[in-house]
Amino acid sequence: MVTVRGLRLDVVPVNLAPVPPLPSRRSFIVHVHGHGMEGWGEICCEPFSPSRYDVVLQEWIRQFPSWVLTLTGDGVQGLPGAPSPVVWGVESALLDALARREDRPLATLLASRVSPVQVWAWGGEVREGAWRAYQTAREQGYSVIKYKLRRLKEDLRHLARMLRGRTGPELWLDANGHFALQAWRHMEVFTQTLPLRGVEEPCASWEQGCAALPFPVWLDESVVDPEALMERLHSPIAGVVLKPARLGSWQELKHRVERIRSAGKAVVLTHVLEGNIGRLHALHRAAALGLPGPHGLHLPDGEPVWAVGDAPGIGEVNP
Repeated sequence: MVTVRGLRLDVVPVNLAPVPPLPSRRSFIVHVHGHGMEGWGEICCEPFSPSRYDVVLQEWIRQFPSWVLTLTGDGVQGLPGAPSPVVWGVESALLDALARREDRPLATLLASRVSPVQVWAWGGEVREGAWRAYQTAREQGYSVIKYKLRRLKEDLRHLARMLRGRTGPELWLDANGHFALQAWRHMEVFTQTLPLRGVEEPCASWEQGCAALPFPVWLDESVVDPEALMERLHSPIAGVVLKPARLGSWQELKHRVERIRSAGKAVVLTHVLEGNIGRLHALHRAAALGLPGPHGLHLPDGEPVWAVGDAPGIGEVNP
């Protein structure tokens, strides 16, 4: 445990490389330093405008040196309330600083036992580049590749035709709740032949029949009401996809994961289109929580399985 006062907080807005279909992305890199400590975090603006956070961040920057903060592997005490992405970014930087001060990887600060983290490959939308992404994922040894669905019948038909007679990664499909339950039931001729590891938020509205579709159904982070979440955890879903950057603190993430796992469901972590700093923080948390994955936390030039390693904090910082 370390209690400090007088740390400095720097927040730098950056433009991240576009991720189709988004033409651009904005993020804030968070840097805390002082008293021989230094750490980095990230606040991703998607899907909100950067102006949503400007007022809070400017006030935090002004007051930050006067706050008395207690840093432990259980999180940070002394931070005031704020939008969850702000709490996530600043607490991440503080935890990174503590881990670097102790010359240990962040995951080992958060938990006594850590495990390798399996990640999936990113295939994008099911269009002309789907086969190329699948080939690359297979060559690189990924066991799962994720695609976004935009047109249910056309996309499933394309995937079925593309994979007929071939072996390779299983599919993770994200429908973002765009389609009706009955539309999925009409697609069983395709879903029964596809190697589906999971389908995220397949239906536009929640029904028990949605959870009982003939493939693994996953909820996403849009279920924020605790009672609604518990109700759905009692249905035959496979698990829940969580975005740590949307939950905020390490304590909140642990609490949410414990609640889901106590109901016998799996947990997968994914990103909010942030850069390497935010994804590395999420990877260290997945390793500390012992979540096998596969997770949506792939890094550029990364491997199908990410290991914690020996570097202190989150390792080399490269937005």
